[in-house]
Amino acid sequence: MNPETFDMLFTTDRLQRMKLVLPLFPSSQRAFFAMYIKLEEFLYILNLARSDSPVFEDSSITAPAPDLFLKSLLPFCSGDQEVQIRNSIRLFEQLDEMKDMMEMAEVLQEAFPEGMGGGAFDPGQMSQLFEMFSGSPTEG
Repeated sequence: MNPETFDMLFTTDRLQRMKLVLPLFPSSQRAFFAMYIKLEEFLYILNLARSDSPVFEDSSITAPAPDLFLKSLLPFCSGDQEVQIRNSIRLFEQLDEMKDMMEMAEVLQEAFPEGMGGGAFDPGQMSQLFEMFSGSPTEG
């Protein structure tokens, strides 16, 4: 769920308009007005929770894939956090590649049940397949 979706579900149009008007206030009043908006948002969500609102049970809200979720966090991170999230994204991408390679290996095993060299399909051959499809040698 991105921030815009969250705002659509958990605020009112009135609160959104108040946020848009905030920059028009003198700088000396903006902090107070911003706190007022947040208080109104909190009270609105509190009332939603007390009323057993269906917004909390909305089945159309689904968790995104882990890599998409992590990518959506990037604009809100900096420094070490950004590096960690980018590393996690790469990990999920590598896991997806491995999944694809495993599926390919299963297809090859079904196509050649006796193995690729006439013998059993061994881990060494699996490693060679990984190297062939990934373009980089695997650790073994």
